[in-house]
Amino acid sequence: MFLFLLISEVASLIFGMGLVAAILKDDLIPINRTAAASATYAVLVVFFALIFEFILEPIVAAGSESLGADPNVGQTILIVGIALAAPRVKSFVAPVIERLLQEPNGSKQADV
Repeated sequence: MFLFLLISEVASLIFGMGLVAAILKDDLIPINRTAAASATYAVLVVFFALIFEFILEPIVAAGSESLGADPNVGQTILIVGIALAAPRVKSFVAPVIERLLQEPNGSKQADV
């Protein structure tokens, strides 16, 4: 039983290394675009989390209490608003991050 698990783990490791080698050597997937998309979503998540936690959450809680409503209702409305705003913000942030991650000369270097 242990032998089969060992063979499976070694095969998974070799497959992963082969995939990474193919990506790096032959541009199997567009790494720049993948990295830009990942960076865009990471920046947006951090941005919205900081704004929500330190600015909007106390304001919404105080507003809900002053209106006599449950603070959870105000927070739910706020979360829905942020979810609706995220795609619009991404359309502005994504081109900026892609420009930052582009190669300086804008072209791929030739293999020598």
